[in-house]
Amino acid sequence: MRNKESGQAMVEFAIVFVILMIIFGGIIDVGRSIYMYMNINLLAQESARLGSLGHDDEYLLTYIEDNFKLGDYADVVVAINPDDELRESGDNLKIEIEYEINYFMPGVGYVLPESIGSDATIRVE
Repeated sequence: MRNKESGQAMVEFAIVFVILMIIFGGIIDVGRSIYMYMNINLLAQESARLGSLGHDDEYLLTYIEDNFKLGDYADVVVAINPDDELRESGDNLKIEIEYEINYFMPGVGYVLPESIGSDATIRVE
């Protein structure tokens, strides 16, 4: 009887292992997405704070580029409204940062968003 079932455990392990690796990869991608969102949100808040203190757009873009540590900066889209020439005391400064994510697991992009973004609005002093 034992000879007929000699490969059964190996087949069961192979099936369960593949399913566990898919779940594990999905957990890693969800964790990366949350980590990236938190960093982008903090970067938007800090750059908005600097902009409210009177720094120009070029300084803000340089600050964002220098402090972006999540991946390729070429995938980052930054919008600053209003421009530094139009910004006056009492205006609201809004900074939007969006980053396109490259997931490890295929198919995760169907469940999670393709890009993560955050914005921050603050009153100019």
